[in-house]
This record gives sequence, structure tokens and C-alpha cells, in this order.
Amino acid sequence: MGSTIKYLESILKDNKEIVIACSGGPDSMALLFLLCELKDKYKNKIIVCHVNHQKREESKEEAEFVKDYALEHNCLFEYFILPHKDNVNFHSYAHKERYNFYERVLKKYNAKVIMTAHHATDLAETVLMRIIRGSTLKGYSGFLKESRQEGYSIIRPLINLTKEEIKEFVDKNNIPYRSDYTNEEDHYMRNRIRHYVLPMLEKENKSFYKHINSFSKKIYDANEYIASIVKEKYDIIINNNIIDINKLNKEKEFLQKEVILEYLRRNYLKEEVLSDKILDSIINLKNNSNPNKKINLPLNKVLVKEYNKLYFKEEEYESFREELIDNLSINNYSFKYIKSSDNHTNYCIGLASKNIKLPLYVRSRCNSDKMQVKNMVGHKKIKDILIDEKIPLVKRDAIPIVVDSNDKIIWIPGIKKSQLCEDNYEKCDIIIKVHLRKER
Repeated sequence: MGSTIKYLESILKDNKEIVIACSGGPDSMALLFLLCELKDKYKNKIIVCHVNHQKREESKEEAEFVKDYALEHNCLFEYFILPHKDNVNFHSYAHKERYNFYERVLKKYNAKVIMTAHHATDLAETVLMRIIRGSTLKGYSGFLKESRQEGYSIIRPLINLTKEEIKEFVDKNNIPYRSDYTNEEDHYMRNRIRHYVLPMLEKENKSFYKHINSFSKKIYDANEYIASIVKEKYDIIINNNIIDINKLNKEKEFLQKEVILEYLRRNYLKEEVLSDKILDSIINLKNNSNPNKKINLPLNKVLVKEYNKLYFKEEEYESFREELIDNLSINNYSFKYIKSSDNHTNYCIGLASKNIKLPLYVRSRCNSDKMQVKNMVGHKKIKDILIDEKIPLVKRDAIPIVVDSNDKIIWIPGIKKSQLCEDNYEKCDIIIKVHLRKER
């Protein structure tokens, strides 16, 4: 723990405002304890951030526990309740919303550092999970002690300590904490790795966690070096977002794949598309003897081979206008009229027929479309709403717009409701729920 404290002191000397992500578990409470022990020496302001994921009955009590500890130790406290959202990957959604919250707090206090309690056991779990599932070279490195972001740094001071070492420190210093029973369940791969795989590997070599840290750093450094070479080659091989196959083929196979991966990164917002399966399909397309061929890729993109060229062509959605009848399916959306609901998300609406002109229709969006968004003053362009919601351009024309017979916009399913949508479904004679199917 001595080296960890020295490292913390070096950060606290140069950064007066420190934001810490604190769940209330033993790891984050150990880190908070250390910061509280050191803050007076360096006159730091500690801002404790807690997120309630609304997944367990104990969540409210845990939030109060963290708040009380923070205030008792003269720290500031910031709290965020994760909104419920249907039809999303929960872990991906929660991660994104947590860091959006942290960034808001950093900005509020003009802080440049956020600390998390990720440790050596977390790193080993992450690296092994990515080896099992497959990843990019950078992905195999897991995470670093320090990660530079735009305007701030994520620092993980406990990365050289195992979970057991942290627990011993917590017990020795009588640091209070809360336990999450889901960490003991074997439902998740991470838990199975923690309970069964890591103890066996540690038994094989006591220095296992030290070697994982070293492995992570070496992989990261190797990736950074390769990325610098890819950057040099990219503009030679790719022009106007078109890959020159002849120029690509002059490079070693490994570098070819890295250039293609960078091409995918620049054409997709999400790293999920960077899979070995998709990469292999692109290599096979490149090497195919047929001079004109194409393959379908995620988010309605098509990669076309045209003689010596590879380029993206986005699938075009045909314009549509259909009456919104029960069980209507259009693009990836399925609509259902229901009698009652306790779902008040953007995936369900309640309407009073006296306020609209029936029948309802589902149509394509138009450039001039505006909607009076619920709980907002005035009208807002549909285009701006989709931009604010960070909907990729390739998906916007597929989103149905629900209108009445006067073409008054009522609802953007799954995204926003208009002022015509009622909060109290008991006042409604029309309730509609939409299900968004997963994309291929």
C-alpha cells in the first residue's frame, strides 16, 4: 500500500479538485478512505460521485451510506439515478450514462481528474474476458493506470493491488462498506472468471497479477506503435473513403487488417463492429476473384468491391406512410395497441382521441419536420432532436414518425413524445407500445 499512497500524493499535489467514483463497495471505499486521509495535507477538494442503477432493493440505502460518509469526512457529494430504459444493452447503456454523469461533475467543479477503484483483479478479469470473446489489439490490453480523455484524466490508483489485498486493508482499518450480492453469483462471465479461473492461475504463479499488469502495458505500447504506422499508411491507401486494393495488397497481411480496422473505426461510432468475423468477411471480399461483389455490414451499411476499389454504400430506406394499425411492423419497429400500461418511457404513449384527428399514421421524416416536445416550450426540429440523441445518420431515415390525420407530429418512437401525449394513462382511450427489434 505504501507505493499506492506515494502515487496518490503525487496526484494530489498537482490537482486540487479530485472526483472519485464511489459505489460503496470495499474497493471504492478503500480509495475514498485514502483520499480523505490525505486531502487535508494537500488542501484538496474531494467530490464523491455515486450512481444508483436501480437494479437492487439495497440501492437507496447504499446511496445514503456513501452520502453520509462523504459529508462526515468533509467531501462534496454528487448523486445520479440511472433512468430506466427498455430495449438497450444495459451494461453498455449504464457505462455510457455513468461517464456522462462524471463528465458533468468534472465540468461543474473545473476538475481534471476522476479516480476509479479498478484494481489488479479487475484488470485480469477484463483481459481474460476479451481473450475469450475476441477483441482488437488495444482491447486485449484491458485498461491503464492513467487514461487521457478530452479535458481530463481517468486515474486508477489501485491497479497494482489485488481485490484480496484491498479487502485486507479495509478490514485492518475498519473501513465501512456495502456488499453487492450479485458479485457472488455465477450468472456473469466476469464472476465465473473471478471465482474459478483466477484462483487457479494465481496458484500456478504468485506473480500472476504482476505479469498481467506488465502484459497489459506491453500490449498497449505495441498497439500505440502500430497505430502510428497505420496512420502513415492510411492516407496512402485510402482516399475519399475509398480503399485502393492494389495499394493495400502491398502491405503485410497484419498491417492490411489494421488499416481495415481503422477504416471501420472511422465509419462506425461504436467499437462493437470491430469483430474478427467482420474483418474476415472484408478480407474475403477483397480477395474474391469476382470484380463486382458486395457484403452487408451492421447498421445498414454495404461494403462494395468494384474492381480495384472497396467502399461503403449505405442502404437507402424507401419513404413510407402507413396507417398505424395494431401489430404494424415497419423497418425494425413493431406497434401494438394495448389496454393499459405502467410503462412511461418513450417506448409507450397514451393519447386522448379528442385532442387529435384520427386515424394515426406512421411516415418517413421530412427535412422540415418540427415537434412540440413534451415538457419543452416551443417547437423543435426533428433533425435537431435526432442529432441531440446522437442517432447515427444512417439510421435516421429508418425511424418512423407518428402523426395524426392533420400530419401533426405526435411521437418519435423510443426517442421523444409530444405535448399531446398524456402522463396519466387513465385519461387515455388510446395506448400504443412499440418494440424495437435488434438490428442484424
